[in-house]
Amino acid sequence: MSKDSVRIRGGVLATAFASSALATATLGAAPAANATCFSIFGIGNGNGCTSNLTSFALAIGEGAVADASTAYFGGAFALGAGAQATSAYTAFTLSNALGDNASSSAMFSLFSFLGQFGPGSTAVIGGPNLALGISNGIGTQTTNINGGFNVVAHVGPGSAAAIGGLNLVLGYSGGSGAHDAAATGLGNIAMQLGPGSTQAIGGVNLAIGAAPGGSGAQTTIAGLLGTVALNLLGDGNVAAQGIFGGAVNILGTSSVEMAGIFATALNIMGNGNTVKVLPQALLSVAFGLLSNNVTVEAGPGPLSFAGEILANGMAVGQAIRSAMDVASSPLNGATYAAARTLGDAMAAASAGDAGAVLTTLAHLPGSVLDAFLFGYDVDGAGPAAPVAGLLSAKDPNCTTQCHDGGPLYQFFVGIPKAVAAAIANIHAAAESSDDPAAAVSATEGTDSSSAATELVSSRSPDQEDDAVTPAAGSADSAGTSEESSSLDTVTVGEEPEDGDATDESGPAVTEIDDGADSPDAPSDEDIADEDAPESTDSPETTAADTENATDGSDAGSGDSSSESATEANSTGGGKHRAPDDSDDGSSSSATGASSDEGGKHRAGRHAA
Repeated sequence: MSKDSVRIRGGVLATAFASSALATATLGAAPAANATCFSIFGIGNGNGCTSNLTSFALAIGEGAVADASTAYFGGAFALGAGAQATSAYTAFTLSNALGDNASSSAMFSLFSFLGQFGPGSTAVIGGPNLALGISNGIGTQTTNINGGFNVVAHVGPGSAAAIGGLNLVLGYSGGSGAHDAAATGLGNIAMQLGPGSTQAIGGVNLAIGAAPGGSGAQTTIAGLLGTVALNLLGDGNVAAQGIFGGAVNILGTSSVEMAGIFATALNIMGNGNTVKVLPQALLSVAFGLLSNNVTVEAGPGPLSFAGEILANGMAVGQAIRSAMDVASSPLNGATYAAARTLGDAMAAASAGDAGAVLTTLAHLPGSVLDAFLFGYDVDGAGPAAPVAGLLSAKDPNCTTQCHDGGPLYQFFVGIPKAVAAAIANIHAAAESSDDPAAAVSATEGTDSSSAATELVSSRSPDQEDDAVTPAAGSADSAGTSEESSSLDTVTVGEEPEDGDATDESGPAVTEIDDGADSPDAPSDEDIADEDAPESTDSPETTAADTENATDGSDAGSGDSSSESATEANSTGGGKHRAPDDSDDGSSSSATGASSDEGGKHRAGRHAA
């Protein structure tokens, strides 16, 4: 036994549909099928057709079966390969299965008509009822009625069902997206147009969901007594579960709920909203208008009123205005067509061709009407885009010389898309504004550039000029002295012991031995050789090194107890003087230069 289930999301209301086809399964095995058979008044039974004294059965097609053996004043008709029509314990009932693999079955039915067109199944228990299922050959389709005085009809893949009495259920899906429409109770109306789900449960409720081309996420529910649920042109969720109230969502993907008494919840043109009237709220209203990502609640007390208007709605209004700019396009196209036709007539008149003038004027009304309804191409194959007409639709495959559709297309398709895009852009902009990463990155870049500017500007013009001159002058001597120099490393601030080349306890510096007879007396040329490579790294250090070296040379190189130390400190901070040791009587010259930023140091040079 198969069952179709109607469920309200949230678990508030639920019911189950029982297919009447299950009951017919107890009637026994179907008669053997043949290509074509016909039985009437109990004559001609067999080959797939069975009737009684008051019924008829007709089956046409390979494997088709028609069974009206327990039908009274009715019949069964099957047409198509594998089609099956059954009427069991019925009176004044006609069961029809038209199309390959179509199935139609009625049981305990009175004054009913049911038909399945195309692949799918239609089943009825009770009556009088009208059940129609029309398949487009895509997906599965089921149609069920259990009760009396119900009308259920739908087209396309999906399901439609009614339990109770006086219910109207309609469904439509033009593509592959499935729809589900159901009504349970008394006097309910449920309609689903496009992919989605619509349910009406209780008494005298109205539920309509419309989402042509939607994703199938739309849900619409009307429950209890006298409620209205409308969900139009959006993939939102609408639930009206109260007494004489309503919930409406138009052009938005939002959640709208009404659970009060004589209450209304409304959302128009907004995404991400939650609009609700709380349970047992009396005479209350909650609404969101042209808003985005808002939460509105009314109740639980009586006479509650809450709403949001134009929250992020300015961009939405601009989108609507942009989409409506084409409203005058039919008149523009008609004007262009009239002007072109009249121009041709005048040209013909100037040429003296009276026949051409009359022929051209005769075509004037048709040209104007055609341009008004279907659009007009101003310059043919030229660069200008064609003008849309009243009935023109936008071509999604067009890449050049395209229009955006006429007013009707914009009203039903263009405006909803423009509004949805505008709301999505607002939401994206709001999320990006909440992300501090971009602001932090920009601040760090500004701080770094400001620090660099401060370091550069701290040098005086005199220091820069002094730094360049000795560096340039020492370039020639540096080239000759470096060829024969031998390099050793020593520790800054410590005197090297005999035989030691390096001391890893401190920063390493370079000792230059240029082969002079007296190592205790560095010449001006040697000092210049040492300072020349430093001119590119620190102009201030180079200038100071050259000046101090010259002073040491003038004082004489024979004084072993004297010390010459030159220190260069930039205004950026973080530079330190190298310590000097003269306990052994030797003379040392040290230059300490640090990098422009604090915490980084360059070792000075010592000449033993």
